[in-house]
Amino acid sequence: MDQLIQERRGVTGFSFQKQPGPLGRWILIAWSVLSVLAVTAHLFSATISWTRPEIRMLRSVGDLGALVAEILEHVPSDAPLLVDTWQAPRVPADQFLERELAYWIFPRRVYSASAIRGSRRSLEEFVTTHRIGWVVHGKRLVEVEDETVESVLGPLKPGDNEVAASPGLLKTLDPLKYPAPTGWLLFGLAVVITISGGRGLLVLVGVDSQLSSTSERWGWSWLAGLAVTSLSGLLLFLCGIPVAFWLPLLPTLVLGGVVVGLRKRETGGAGADIVMTGDVRQDVANCRSRLLVPLLVLFVVVLVIAAIRGIEGFDQRMQWAYKARLMQTEPGPWDGSVFQDPDHVHFHPRYPLLVPAAEAVFGGAGGYDSVTNGGFSESTAVLIFPLTWLALGGVVIGGLGRLGSGDPVRGGVLLLMLPVWFGFGALQNNLAAFKGCPELLVGAALLSAVVAALAALGRGQGRGWWFLVGLCLVVAGLAKAEGTVAVTVLVGVAGVAAIAHRQRRVIREIVLTAVVVTLVLAIHEVVFTRGVVAGVLPDDYRQLLTVSGVVDGLWRLPGVAGKFLLEAAVAPWFGAIGLLLGVAIFQDRRGWRTLAVGWPLATCGLMLAAFCVPFLVIPDYENNLEWAAGRLVMQIAPLATWSLVVMLHRGETNPVDESVDALAGDGARVGRE
Repeated sequence: MDQLIQERRGVTGFSFQKQPGPLGRWILIAWSVLSVLAVTAHLFSATISWTRPEIRMLRSVGDLGALVAEILEHVPSDAPLLVDTWQAPRVPADQFLERELAYWIFPRRVYSASAIRGSRRSLEEFVTTHRIGWVVHGKRLVEVEDETVESVLGPLKPGDNEVAASPGLLKTLDPLKYPAPTGWLLFGLAVVITISGGRGLLVLVGVDSQLSSTSERWGWSWLAGLAVTSLSGLLLFLCGIPVAFWLPLLPTLVLGGVVVGLRKRETGGAGADIVMTGDVRQDVANCRSRLLVPLLVLFVVVLVIAAIRGIEGFDQRMQWAYKARLMQTEPGPWDGSVFQDPDHVHFHPRYPLLVPAAEAVFGGAGGYDSVTNGGFSESTAVLIFPLTWLALGGVVIGGLGRLGSGDPVRGGVLLLMLPVWFGFGALQNNLAAFKGCPELLVGAALLSAVVAALAALGRGQGRGWWFLVGLCLVVAGLAKAEGTVAVTVLVGVAGVAAIAHRQRRVIREIVLTAVVVTLVLAIHEVVFTRGVVAGVLPDDYRQLLTVSGVVDGLWRLPGVAGKFLLEAAVAPWFGAIGLLLGVAIFQDRRGWRTLAVGWPLATCGLMLAAFCVPFLVIPDYENNLEWAAGRLVMQIAPLATWSLVVMLHRGETNPVDESVDALAGDGARVGRE
């Protein structure tokens, strides 16, 4: 990092070749083949789900189908339920079946008999206090009274959970129902409002006129609009207001009006071109933009798969989607909310709620007809993820063009063709863009913050860009619990680089942005994270992070670090990014020292080290590591892929090149003072 920025004669030696080298073309071909194979397989599976709804029910509900149907028929929606199910000895966490059941029988509150026993409380007293009249024993629904609960809840063994599934006898559960035409219309309207509101925000902060490509403008409009809508929903919920789908869209709608009111006052280009052309002839640029056509076809396929299959995966449903449904019905996380109920089987109740807020808005739009869809549709809630994936491509195209790439479209397409986005790999296909993976939003926000910062530094007049940097960092910090760590590392690396090169004006901008972002995240920590209950398990892993615990767990470090390096370096679903980065660095040993490459790379390396720490202290770490490593790597995969793309597009240093390095600026406006 000592030569992160190469300065010569007031400018830098950072330049791009007109076309990426052969390595870049071969990577694009290989990733495209893997991605097309993967998405074709998932499309075939989605077709089966569409033509045979009972198969989709079986995949989603599993062998809980008969029990869910019985509960929905006999137990009132406002009645609590005590669940006593046998737990496999090596499940990653306890009460998994209880939590899964809670999602399908929503809004009934679900309590765990095993958790009550673990707290050494009397089941009879608990049943009396909570007025529980129904108990699930194994997978049998039993009506009980407080004096008979102990006789009903006898010892369990594995066979008690084996109940034949009967999906063909089930009606389609509310979240799995496809939206009515009205629901699809409302969802489309919500998307239009979000994009127009994001565009209005870009106009307000003075960035819109600096965007020279349609793809970049649409990308930033969606990301900015989604951030505003999600933050509005989160703020409403923290104020004690249930998140009706239309309420968080009102601020976005107001921002959208800015486009109409201020458009005539904009200065700069109209940005009619699909890609930023730089010094490339318009006909050549338009020819290259045709590379977007097959990508857009794949995007439509991804949308179709997402709409048919909905949200898939335990965490995606039982944690994020479940919280979204709670935000639709609960009057905030206070008073009598389940967020204040320490016995409710709520999965990670202290996790940030930004992603559930977004799902509540767009899932609520698709499920608006509460008579048929229960107010939430998985088919529309999940679509925010592929839309964000595509928007990230537009942001990357604009960022590469601004850095001087002769073919930014190819670079943007390369990033989007990473096989993991298309569900490649049987072990990690739950990370696909059509699966409802919140790690996608974290990664997209982090990379967008990097692109915005590079734009701000390169132009030397980047207050509007710095605003977008802060907005993206807030989204990353509130999208996942570990997002705050990623934000800290990303900002810290940038600060160290600026201090090392005495860029005082840049230091001021970084400090100002960091202070605002830290204030927002700190308020969320104090008001929400520490204001709600921890849950029936130590879900907040920070409670386990002690110096003595980390020291005692150091013997695990080789295996834990090896797992993360394996995922990042050679895993095919991550496109063997680590290995390819090594090859690219070997070919151009100076390229990684530029800010556009070194900053994201340093962040990725430090985050891989940070990811290892929790697994030194949490119990049963092998099982947790197996399914969590890929998800954590997913958060930094966009940063690593961006670094790879920039390395592949970077040419040999030209001593007379006048291109601008991001941190050093143009020497006249952003250099030393």
